Amino acid sequence: DALERLLTTSADIAIAPGRGGGTNALVVRHPDFRVDYHGASYLDHREIARDVGASLETVDSFRLATDIDEPTDLVEVLVHGLETNRAPARLRAFGFELDDRDGRVDIVRDESVATE
Repeated sequence: DALERLLTTSADIAIAPGRGGGTNALVVRHPDFRVDYHGASYLDHREIARDVGASLETVDSFRLATDIDEPTDLVEVLVHGLETNRAPARLRAFGFELDDRDGRVDIVRDESVATE
């Protein structure tokens, strides 16, 4: 649904912000828009759209906002993965599990679990 909203908007720029201020998905239909994927790129992309006079739509989506580019991001897969989704099951098969002993949920891996 979020991808459909992102792709079917009539805005010149459609953006799905990532957690932490990044840009996780971006559709550009304005010829003067240029990307800038550094730091808080979501805020930068909004400013660039204003500067070039492009219309902008933000697609607020939990699923698009969650990227998996850091080991700690695997927490989100285990917490929010659907029962029918294979990713959480594979992570558990590889020995990954949630660890909430310190009051914040983290991910740990049992290194004794063999991987294929």
